[in-house]
Amino acid sequence: MKFDFTKITPPNFGRPIKIHRVVEKIVERSFNMNKPQMNIQEEAVRKFRLWLYHNGTPLTLKEIRHLSWALNLGKKKILARKNEISEALNFYQEKSITSGMLKGLIHSYFFADDNPGENIELLRSRIRLLLLQYQGRSSTIHHWARLANEVFGSQPETSVAKTVLIRQNIPFHETFQNLKIPIESNFYHRCIEQLIFNYSKESAFPHRLPELLKIIESINNIEILKRCVDNMLQGFVRRDKRELHDECCSFCIRHLGDPRLRKNVKWNGISNSSKDLVVRWLSTEDLTIFFDLVAMDRDRKRFWLKYVEVIEYSRVIFGQDALRLGNEEIKKFLSQKRHAELRNCPRTLSAFILKIKNAVIVEFSHTGNACYIYRADNFPFTLDAKAYSKKDLANMYIVDDRLSHFVGWEDKFRECLFEKYNIRQPGRNYW
Repeated sequence: MKFDFTKITPPNFGRPIKIHRVVEKIVERSFNMNKPQMNIQEEAVRKFRLWLYHNGTPLTLKEIRHLSWALNLGKKKILARKNEISEALNFYQEKSITSGMLKGLIHSYFFADDNPGENIELLRSRIRLLLLQYQGRSSTIHHWARLANEVFGSQPETSVAKTVLIRQNIPFHETFQNLKIPIESNFYHRCIEQLIFNYSKESAFPHRLPELLKIIESINNIEILKRCVDNMLQGFVRRDKRELHDECCSFCIRHLGDPRLRKNVKWNGISNSSKDLVVRWLSTEDLTIFFDLVAMDRDRKRFWLKYVEVIEYSRVIFGQDALRLGNEEIKKFLSQKRHAELRNCPRTLSAFILKIKNAVIVEFSHTGNACYIYRADNFPFTLDAKAYSKKDLANMYIVDDRLSHFVGWEDKFRECLFEKYNIRQPGRNYW
């Protein structure tokens, strides 16, 4: 009898297993830090202090492992007390260290407070020494051992920032993912601050700012964001880059608001030179929006732009027709909510407010309307109002100077500003 092999149904083994996916899962699991629950950490700290101060029972190996994660726990941190951290680190020696203990020490190091001092230096030195001596098989520990000199060296944030910048063709966030520094940790936040500080000195600055802005935004911490913004703006200041950087300016306004507003305290603590740069950017943008897209008067735009370095405050006041313009630039500008509305006047009319030194200046969009100049200690409206009427802005009874835009008006305006208000056009010789 002849056997027909073609009639045998081959076994179904399913889809072939892709080895690299299995390896990825193994590696991912190996980086799971297996952090003990909070109550277990708290109990380890309690046992440690009972042993240290009251001659309590010595800690077990498991409790020592739990303690390594809890060096930053609570208001009275072990890491904040020199005698306690010194005693705690005695548990973690080359001969007794395990991968779980080392992971805990590394976690405590990453999440240490933003002002590292002598105690954190002690912890960092111990971790570095243990990493260089560790002979276990944990892929997590081997990863950190390869980075021992960078992440746990004498200037770790600077070293990490340099590592990120060296990889020029790799996105910043991707390098941090490769380094596996926890993005919610204080150490990561300090590294980002240092990265921005270092990058602001690079020749490539500010071309990769969009990447950095996304990273800063993801941190979601206002104080860190402020320090990062200051470092970023100082890069422009050092290089004397005064031209409007749209993305950076929009980012600042979105997260910190308008620095020119008296009630805005979010800019407190940021360098004056950084704040002045943003004010200059905002003044430039306001002047451009108003005179290019609303008033359509390039001569007046050119004139006031020459004073942009000394403009302290500016405000675009849109009339009803201007608010309904379909221009994308105006839509974007309106979304920032820095404008005001002009009411009780012809729909076509819009206005513009400038404050320079002790003068408050009002320009209108259409010809036939004079420029009104008031003393800063006596003008008939508030700078931060949401709405104005023409009667508010063009008050004939309070105005100090009412200037018309006839032929040669630029010289007349310049002379009035200089002689009556001591406002010089930057870079111009008046003698």
